[in-house]
Amino acid sequence: MASRKVLILLSFSAIYLIWGSTFLAVHVALKEIPPFILSGGRYFISGVLILLWASLKGLPRPTLRQTGNAAFVGVLLLAGGNGLLAWSMQRVPSGMASLIVTAGPMWLVLIQWYWKRTERPSLQTWSGLLIGMVGMAVLIGPDSLYHLPQVRPIDIAMMLVASLFWNFGAVYSTDADMPANPFMMTGIEMLVGGFAQFIIGLFTGDWLRFHPTTVSTESWMWLVYLVVFGSVIGFTSYAWLIRNVNPVKVATHTFVNPIVAVCLGWLVAGEPFTPHMATSAILMVGAVALLTIEKLRKAPKLNPA
Repeated sequence: MASRKVLILLSFSAIYLIWGSTFLAVHVALKEIPPFILSGGRYFISGVLILLWASLKGLPRPTLRQTGNAAFVGVLLLAGGNGLLAWSMQRVPSGMASLIVTAGPMWLVLIQWYWKRTERPSLQTWSGLLIGMVGMAVLIGPDSLYHLPQVRPIDIAMMLVASLFWNFGAVYSTDADMPANPFMMTGIEMLVGGFAQFIIGLFTGDWLRFHPTTVSTESWMWLVYLVVFGSVIGFTSYAWLIRNVNPVKVATHTFVNPIVAVCLGWLVAGEPFTPHMATSAILMVGAVALLTIEKLRKAPKLNPA
């Protein structure tokens, strides 16, 4: 029992702190590594490692259809989602980026309602959407962006589009015929999603601007951190928790990650933390809580901790 509690504590620490810190890691590494090469390399290498481990463990191989669906989801989540996010973060501070990404649950509610024809959103859900929209307006309004002249409207728009891609992929995967084993599924998604970003990098000029010999050791170490900790350890911890702990508790990482990212960006990278960002953080995290908790409470509680 004691060892299980330690494992739970370590896993929560991973999805709280590591996933919150990946925004800063990406922001710093982007100074020397182009976005689609950084994000693509992170997931391609992670995919290779996870699939190699799955093969050594003798995990069942997915069917051709399952492989195709996982590949499609990987392109949506990692190329359309994380790839565009990395592209935008060339100019957007990591703390601000983490707050914009919290728009994800709002996209999720609207996609499920419009596309999947789920039940009409409740008053609590509508309240969460409204609060989230107000928080977003505070964050990307003219007064807030005045303190960040390098941030362009297209950067903000692409982050919102990235969040849309991610959540569309997440909703698509719920009904698609996917690999039964989560490690096999994620390995395929990472491998294909990373390779797709390498292809995108050919058209954005990333490969022309990438000179490995000029990249500092620090940036290479940040990439290693993103591969080992952000992708492999972070996902493994999440996959284990979702099967062993009450889902409501696991979902709290959605509230904690932006707070960790904002604090690290401010303390480590010297990013600005304005009153507008503080107000937006409170509103956005509150909105995510309203949008998420109600649905998670209805989910079956397996092996609650």
